[in-house]
Amino acid sequence: MILVDGGLGTALQARGLPVGVAADTWVWDHPDEVAAVHRVFVDAGARIVLTATFRTLPDREPRWEEHVDRAVALAASAGAAVWGSLGPCTEPGRGPLPDDDASVAAIAERLWSHDAVTGLVIESIMNLDEGVAMVAAVARLERRNGPIVASVAPTRAGRTYDGTALLEAFRRLTSAGADVVGYNCGDGVRGALAAVTVARRWPRPVWAKPGALPGEDPMPALEAAVDGNSGWIGGCCGVSSDHLRALSLHVGG
Repeated sequence: MILVDGGLGTALQARGLPVGVAADTWVWDHPDEVAAVHRVFVDAGARIVLTATFRTLPDREPRWEEHVDRAVALAASAGAAVWGSLGPCTEPGRGPLPDDDASVAAIAERLWSHDAVTGLVIESIMNLDEGVAMVAAVARLERRNGPIVASVAPTRAGRTYDGTALLEAFRRLTSAGADVVGYNCGDGVRGALAAVTVARRWPRPVWAKPGALPGEDPMPALEAAVDGNSGWIGGCCGVSSDHLRALSLHVGG
């Protein structure tokens, strides 16, 4: 079991990032804070940190190539393995962009142009069709430095937000080219606990990065994930370095 970092966005919010502002923006505005959060997670036990590229796409960031380069360098400065992060393409209030596949492939290709990046995580998948398309776009790339992880956002009903049963979602994402499937964030602790039940039925170790809703204690979800067929385990929104350190002690014990 490999420990992964905690929630980058909420960790930066604790350092002053306004709620509703993408963590990616601080790659430019406060790079020292981004680097510091990566280091804090590594100090707490993380052996993999994700890049601050969750919301980065060419149509959103004119400097996207330099942004990816800076995000990779900031993550690498923490001294752990670096895996690239890609979030949903769909913006609130509108459908996917016409060139989503090309945009996703461009970011993934730029991430994998860095030898430091040894994995890529397509995370917080809420619309399964979009997630499948993103995985397929990345799987077609000629250069792949490591595994492709497809991570869904689970509801407390054990489904994706568009209503697909998680087990079926795992199957479709694997068929599209994902090497590893799993879950992150979603419907807080109850969503994570529902995902653990499904993960135990999956034939291979899963990626587990549960999150917590405001006011929730994420530790029950993190501890459940330890016994939930997890090959990689960390935290998403609401999971701090203190939670990660407690998880590290739990795993070590």
